[in-house]
Amino acid sequence: MRLKRVRIFGFKTFADKTEVALDGGLVAVVGPNGCGKSNLVDAILWGLGEGNSRHLRAQSGTDVIFNGSAQRRPVGYAEVSLLFDNEDGGLPIDSPEVQITRKLSRSGDSEYSINRQNCRLRDVLELLADSGLGRAGYAIVGQKEIDQALAASPEDRRAWIDEAAGVQRYRARKVEALKRLASAQDHLARVSDILTELEAQREPLREEAEVAARYKTIQTSLQGLEIDLLATELKKAIDVGLAARETIESQNRLMAEEEARRTKDSASLASAERAFAEANGRKDQLDRDRVELERRIAHLDAEIRLGAERVEGLQRLAASLSTEDELAAKMAEETREDLDRAIEEAVAEEQRLEEFEASSSGSAQLLNEMNGRLRAAELELEAARALQAKAHKQEAEARHRTERIALIARELAGIEESIPDSVAACASAREELGTVEDAMATLQVELDALAAARQASEKEVEASSQDLRRSLAEFASLEGRIRGIEATIESHEGLSQGAKAVLEANERGILPGNYLPVSRAVTADQKLALAIETALGAAQHDLIVESEREAKSAIAWLKEHRAGRATFQPIPLMRPVRVTDDLIRASREKGILGRASELVSFDRVHQPVVESLLGRILIAEDLDVALRLAKSTGWSRVVTVDGEVLQASGAVTGGTTG
Repeated sequence: MRLKRVRIFGFKTFADKTEVALDGGLVAVVGPNGCGKSNLVDAILWGLGEGNSRHLRAQSGTDVIFNGSAQRRPVGYAEVSLLFDNEDGGLPIDSPEVQITRKLSRSGDSEYSINRQNCRLRDVLELLADSGLGRAGYAIVGQKEIDQALAASPEDRRAWIDEAAGVQRYRARKVEALKRLASAQDHLARVSDILTELEAQREPLREEAEVAARYKTIQTSLQGLEIDLLATELKKAIDVGLAARETIESQNRLMAEEEARRTKDSASLASAERAFAEANGRKDQLDRDRVELERRIAHLDAEIRLGAERVEGLQRLAASLSTEDELAAKMAEETREDLDRAIEEAVAEEQRLEEFEASSSGSAQLLNEMNGRLRAAELELEAARALQAKAHKQEAEARHRTERIALIARELAGIEESIPDSVAACASAREELGTVEDAMATLQVELDALAAARQASEKEVEASSQDLRRSLAEFASLEGRIRGIEATIESHEGLSQGAKAVLEANERGILPGNYLPVSRAVTADQKLALAIETALGAAQHDLIVESEREAKSAIAWLKEHRAGRATFQPIPLMRPVRVTDDLIRASREKGILGRASELVSFDRVHQPVVESLLGRILIAEDLDVALRLAKSTGWSRVVTVDGEVLQASGAVTGGTTG
């Protein structure tokens, strides 16, 4: 057997994972002082199970973990693995290579493993007992141990020789066997004392045995009654379960109805939305009609105003034309009178001219004079003719104005005739606009009602959905709690390892009898649960048995299978609690709720156990009340509702557990 390889991580200065191969006959580690040569040897010693920190040059066990530096953070654990060549079978294990690993965390948790299988330190030490690598081994010699070896006592030298000879393991076993033998002798002496005591108590015990036989007979009858009672309770529980199932089915039906109603509400909501969309369409069409009517009304109002303006203009024009016609007629009359006078004068002048020519045909001067007068008359005639033409023109214009006045009068009459129709159309349009506005108002009311109904339907649907989700969540939560409680009860969660092993063996039929945990035999109100749990303490993991025989067989089974330890409470062996006057007075003090055994519910069969565990424990409202009883007697402990404990010795316990 030889050491082949060392793997180190987090041990002292080995901050990184380091592997050292030890192949060959001789391996030397060379380096200056302080480089960590000795840490390699310390790592090997530590990996072999060295528990003395001083041998590892450390103050405490966790000092061997790398604590960090200016450039590196500290690590959380230290681990050393030693790989041995076991081809020669030097180690008593069927494997060509043996790997021993030790791991230590900063919390103080230590782990050992052999070939990656978790084990105890004792297993490692037994494995290395005859190899020279044990606690008193000679294979590893430190710097200061040579002088110690030379000055060692004969006993130490003998230990080295025994280990080198391979008898150290057997010597250790011999020491352990002697210790167990001494312990067995002590037990035998105690058994002898018990037998002596029982011999003196045999006669009283015979009488008690008779009483016990009668008790068993009565207990058998009681068990029959309890079975009947349990059957009745089971039937009630089944009835309750069936009622709960019916309730669940009823809830499911209600949920289905709620779902159907929600579907119906959704359909109604969709119909309301369609009606809302149609109403919006009608509203838009009415808006367009209202705009068109308003445009038509505005156009008609403009036409009415334009017609009124045209009537007014035509009336002014007619008045103006009438005035001009009168002036033209007057001027034509005057011109006609002037023309008539001019014509009469011209005729008179021609007559005079003829007369003058006839009477004075020989007078040339007179002729010239007359010619001048004739030309003047001709000019006057032309002027008269011009006046006549102008008069004709004015007459024509007067006729034209008269015709225009007649045309305007006809147009004015037509406009006056059309004004009532326009006013009626405008009034009809206004009435139609009012009708449209009323329809729009009615439609808006319908739209508001539909919107309110839609919101109400959405709220009802949402409420139904929330109720449905809440019911489903509560149902799932209850089912989860039931399954969790059943799983916890079936797995005996919370009990000690030994008690749990006994219950599992009893369920598998390995251990006959009835085993009931104290924690399940006692029930208390919610506000007193913490106080009762604290009062019971570790006794809540105890198992109540019907006789000491069951306790004896269970303890034997636990020893045989190394399944842990358990405490049993045989009902026949429970001694009754002596209720003293001091205990009664203390239980009646102000702030004391009573004795713990009086504040819990339990089966009367278990009363001896409950009285034995809780009969002399008082429950107080708070710590001040408990401290007032510190000088009194008769009780063993006072426990407050919040879990503080006052011992009869005066010790006080309290605080939180996390």
